[in-house]
Amino acid sequence: MKGKEKGGGSTHHAPNEGQVHTKTPGDLMTQLPADAREAIDALRQHGPRIVERLNKDDKMRELFIRDPISALHEIGIDVPTALMKYARPNPGAPEALQPPTIRLPNGQLVTANVRIRFTDGGTR
Repeated sequence: MKGKEKGGGSTHHAPNEGQVHTKTPGDLMTQLPADAREAIDALRQHGPRIVERLNKDDKMRELFIRDPISALHEIGIDVPTALMKYARPNPGAPEALQPPTIRLPNGQLVTANVRIRFTDGGTR
C-alpha cells in the first residue's frame, strides 16, 4: 500500500502491490475431475447462445451467477449430469458481487458501477 508514514516523508510499498493474481480458465479446468471437464466441453457448442442470452437479460445474468444449472435449463440447454454434481446454487452470489461503497478522506462516498459481461473466450 502506498502512503506517507507519520512524521516522515518516505513512502511504503506493500509486497506484491499492483500485482493481479488470476487463474486462467485453463488453470481452473485442470483442477476439475475428468467428467466435469468433458461436461463443460459438451456445453461449449452452446457458448454463443448462452453468452447472447446472458448479455441481453439482467435477470438471466443474475440467475446464472446464483444458479448456473437453472439458468442453462431456462435458456433451453440440457446440462450434462456429470456437471450437475459440481455446479451447486449459491443464493448469496449476487449480493457478494455488489461493489462496496468507499468513504474518501474528504467524506465523499464513492461506489463503483460494475457491469458483468460474459464472453465466449475468443479473441477480441
